[in-house]
Amino acid sequence: MWYMYMLAGLYFLTPFLVLIRIHSKKKDFEKIVCVFLIWASLSAWTSRHLLTWDLGRAFFYTGYFMTGYIIREKTKERQNNRQGICLILCGVIIELMTAYVQYVHILRGIAEQDEVYGLISPETPWILCASVLIFCGFSILNMKINFERISSYTFYIYLFHGGVWNIIVRRIMKRCHPDSNLAIPCCVAAVFLISYIFTGFYKKCVEKVKKGIFSWRLF
Repeated sequence: MWYMYMLAGLYFLTPFLVLIRIHSKKKDFEKIVCVFLIWASLSAWTSRHLLTWDLGRAFFYTGYFMTGYIIREKTKERQNNRQGICLILCGVIIELMTAYVQYVHILRGIAEQDEVYGLISPETPWILCASVLIFCGFSILNMKINFERISSYTFYIYLFHGGVWNIIVRRIMKRCHPDSNLAIPCCVAAVFLISYIFTGFYKKCVEKVKKGIFSWRLF
């Protein structure tokens, strides 16, 4: 759940970012963000943090934060499914190549924690590049399906999934010992579905509680 603490750092820095955006020309702001993103990525990648959610690491994530804002602003009126899918695939290919290199390292007895510089952490240049490509791709997709409900559920699904996964591991995985090639996709689907159901139930309960509270009369 470390990312929950990361949000606190991002929210703290956001007013300063807004001030920079207000007092900068659009092109100048884009240049600042581009330089900052690269600099922050290299800095975070070659540094060590005692706390995963410390302010220095949050400072790095503001690069992602501001880049997302710029991408969204530039793609508001631009819709192209072909380009979007190509960008997403390019990002996925970069991630698959990174995963393969990490896999080769593991086969050679090099654990992730033993690497001088990590390969699959969010601050690595290739993961940064893949993330930006994927976000650009999704930003220009012209989707006819409305995912508003799922998107409104994602935060709560994230909160529930840890507990759901823990129960599955303790009650099912340790007893059945299924083949990992089949177990991984099945577990991903099961955790998402169960967390989704819990989220729907939770939101309905909250709505009923709110209605009950607001219906009380003080006098």
